[in-house]
Amino acid sequence: MQKKQNQKNERNLSNKVEQTPGINIDDFIHSCDELAQLCKIIKDQNKTNQKLLKNFIKIRLVSIVEFNLKGIISNLIDRQDIEPKKILYEDSIVIDLDLLQNFKKDEYTKGRIVVAHLDKMNPGIVYGIMKKINQLDVFTWIDKLLGLKNKTFWNEFKGLYRERNDLTHNLFDTNDTVATLVGKIEIMNSLIQSLYIFTNLNLDIYDNHYPSSEIDKKYSIFLSRYGMTEKKFKIITKPFREKYKNENNRNRRY
Repeated sequence: MQKKQNQKNERNLSNKVEQTPGINIDDFIHSCDELAQLCKIIKDQNKTNQKLLKNFIKIRLVSIVEFNLKGIISNLIDRQDIEPKKILYEDSIVIDLDLLQNFKKDEYTKGRIVVAHLDKMNPGIVYGIMKKINQLDVFTWIDKLLGLKNKTFWNEFKGLYRERNDLTHNLFDTNDTVATLVGKIEIMNSLIQSLYIFTNLNLDIYDNHYPSSEIDKKYSIFLSRYGMTEKKFKIITKPFREKYKNENNRNRRY
């Protein structure tokens, strides 16, 4: 019985690895745009269908965010060649024999295997992993870069997940207006895009030591979209990294 259960778990883990998404920012933007377009037809529905459609849009938004965050973390681990032990709380993960058989397959990357071991992708887990990857207080840093109020990222992210849980587990109905729903789609679209691109920029500058010419070539369009320059990015980011480093050094001493 135990052997059959172990074999089932191994197959499930293999399936998770193969199903772990990659990340395509254009696809993520398109998915968010489709949800925003769906909001436009809510007013044409009867009251029951308005309620059901609003509930669906909010649940779907969380699914889109969660799906793409898995892709982001997987991609960052592989693209930036990040050591899993530097970002996970566990010292080790179990690699099943079934996985070893498939290691030569293209989809069996280090990043995908790590993400497959994550049973949940809630705001706390995402914060913990992205904090270690960036080596700074990640959500507050994104708020600062985007000129948002402190804790905007955390409050929007945590609030969206809490609302989704109420809709799915407690059978609540959302009270959001169409305008509020569209606003939540737009803010999550912006936050998740920024998290991915600013993380890569952070690592390319401070860990990979890319020259300014390479940074300009790769990131100039994105930086200009947010009224940001490499210099301004460094001015904002450097104190966050120094604070994180000092806190880590202090914790090691104790």
